[in-house]
Amino acid sequence: DIYGGIGGDYQFTSLQHMLHENRYYDPVTHSALNDYTPFDFHIGFDVKPVHNFSIDAFVSYQIISNTHFFRNRVYSCTTTPNVFPKTDLEDVYGNTFTAVDAKARLFTAELRLMYNIKERYNFHVKGKYNGWQVLTEGVEAWNKPAWEADAGIEALFTKNFAGNVNFYYASSRTAQLPRQEGGTRLVTLAPTYDLNASLSYTFPKNWSLWLQANNLLALSKELRYQDWYGYDNIGFNILIGLSVAF
Repeated sequence: DIYGGIGGDYQFTSLQHMLHENRYYDPVTHSALNDYTPFDFHIGFDVKPVHNFSIDAFVSYQIISNTHFFRNRVYSCTTTPNVFPKTDLEDVYGNTFTAVDAKARLFTAELRLMYNIKERYNFHVKGKYNGWQVLTEGVEAWNKPAWEADAGIEALFTKNFAGNVNFYYASSRTAQLPRQEGGTRLVTLAPTYDLNASLSYTFPKNWSLWLQANNLLALSKELRYQDWYGYDNIGFNILIGLSVAF
């Protein structure tokens, strides 16, 4: 099957929306404009070359009249001398974020592969390219990865015993920070490597026991990453729970 379309989008960027996207957003420093995409074109195809195996690929191009990019909030030691008073005129970054509105173009290409075995084992692999072209002077696609990938396995071992493994990758991102001597500089954040696994068992009468291990690769210091500049990911953690359905 071949599919496609042309449309647009207008999204109200409420405070709830902004905080959901970045929990460290400081609304005092920025009055968010609504996101507006007057042109959004996409075309793709979905085929099943063999039984239970499907391929979905598409490309899209968006002309964006207004969107926002997050950057670390900058403090001037002239107005906030207790923040980091090395000099009277030094700018330093804070641990909250502001947003900058900008015009942009976005080209996206995505490929998804899915395979199912006897309705018990599902495999998927997805790759995505995000080609940002920011048109507003002085603004870049901060904190936006150019490449993303996702792969996973969902298995139903028995009627009551299930498990899944999921891996997410995002390429390095840039963050804008002030220079001590004035102006700004870009720093590069490490790529994201996020591997998670879980198991669950359902007992009679709708009782379920589950075990979840998150960010397994964070056990290696070389593979740890930051969600935002200045904020390390929570790292490796294990959750155990019991649920009941009424």
